[in-house]
Amino acid sequence: MREVELKILDIDVKNVKSKLKALGASCSGTHLMHINIFDYPDGRLLRNGILFRLRTSQGKTVLTLKKHHSSGKFKDSEETEMEVPDVKSFVSILGSLGYVCAEEQEKRRTTYHVNGVEVEIDEYPGVPPYLEIEGPKKNIEALVKKLGFRMSQTTNYTYQQVIKSYGLDPKRLLFQNR
Repeated sequence: MREVELKILDIDVKNVKSKLKALGASCSGTHLMHINIFDYPDGRLLRNGILFRLRTSQGKTVLTLKKHHSSGKFKDSEETEMEVPDVKSFVSILGSLGYVCAEEQEKRRTTYHVNGVEVEIDEYPGVPPYLEIEGPKKNIEALVKKLGFRMSQTTNYTYQQVIKSYGLDPKRLLFQNR
């Protein structure tokens, strides 16, 4: 599957939620996500723009393999996902194949759907909330304007680049209550 998205950093959550509501967006809720990024000990996957991730939310764990491509203002990725029913066994298999958990994070995500676009408000510990907007480029650009932003305020940063832009280390980024 192809994923096209961009981000708008350091948003006013209340203002954005109000504008999404006015546009008729439907909200599917806010959920805590636990994320483990796997790589070889030498970091070759992440270094080459490949994300190998286990993400658990709402009692469901999904394995994702993403290959990032540059596409101008947008982040453009090839993405393959599958549900993992037995996480402990799967992580053991990964270890046997030489993978290590290179990063561990938590984030809160609130998801909206409007005009063929998925809009997510993401919050990592220590990182100001930001929008991630995913869908067809034309729909994304139209929604950016409807939300009162300019395309010049958007970025194609990966989650790692967002976290690092605030001076934080993505290797272990968890909420205090953990």
